[in-house]
Amino acid sequence: MSKTTLVTQQVQLQEWFHMMQESKGRPQQIPLDEWCKENYGISAAGYYYRVRKVKEAYLDQVSEEKHQENLAIVPKKLFHEDQGVQKNPSKLQTTDSFLDIFQDDLRIRIYENTDEQLLFCVLRNLKNAE
Repeated sequence: MSKTTLVTQQVQLQEWFHMMQESKGRPQQIPLDEWCKENYGISAAGYYYRVRKVKEAYLDQVSEEKHQENLAIVPKKLFHEDQGVQKNPSKLQTTDSFLDIFQDDLRIRIYENTDEQLLFCVLRNLKNAE
């Protein structure tokens, strides 16, 4: 896609977003389809098409930003080799006390001596995960 096309799409999406904002301020007694026809010369279906496109573009942008943000969820320098745990996950054993947190297929084991920065980074990203 050319730069010109991308710019055109961005301008169009901004105009449509502005239209959405204006529609929220319309008098409640004026039906949306009437307001759209008077102000933009479009039907309510055309309005909802534009709303959908703005939302899709926003979700694409947020998804891409989240993807880039999550590429380095936890700085590598915060990881430490755990000598107290065997390498076979089915036979995890340790003499330290711990807390397991489960989310979907993910298990996070937190030991008493877990680095606070590491724990903060992991929990923050868990909270922001989709």
